[in-house]
Amino acid sequence: MSPLADVWGHARTLVEHAGIVRYVLVMRTGNDVFTALNAICTHEGCIVSGIDGAVFVCPCHGSRYDHTGAVVRGPAPAALPRLTTAFSGDILTVRLS
Repeated sequence: MSPLADVWGHARTLVEHAGIVRYVLVMRTGNDVFTALNAICTHEGCIVSGIDGAVFVCPCHGSRYDHTGAVVRGPAPAALPRLTTAFSGDILTVRLS
């Protein structure tokens, strides 16, 4: 079963396109609603990889971000950038730019 099958399910993925690698956090926040975030911590560039309930956690210095990318607890100085998502017919599309 997909980790995104249930509301508040989440996944981290690595996407490579045209030689550019992106780490992306995805969380299902409603039946047909998903949030996708750039997974690079705004503090020192670590890959945000932890999860605590509906909060993403950076393993390097403990910054915490909610499902919208907003900083819940620093030292991160800014939110994680959001990426555009579209969901149709069981296919989730994330726009990287």
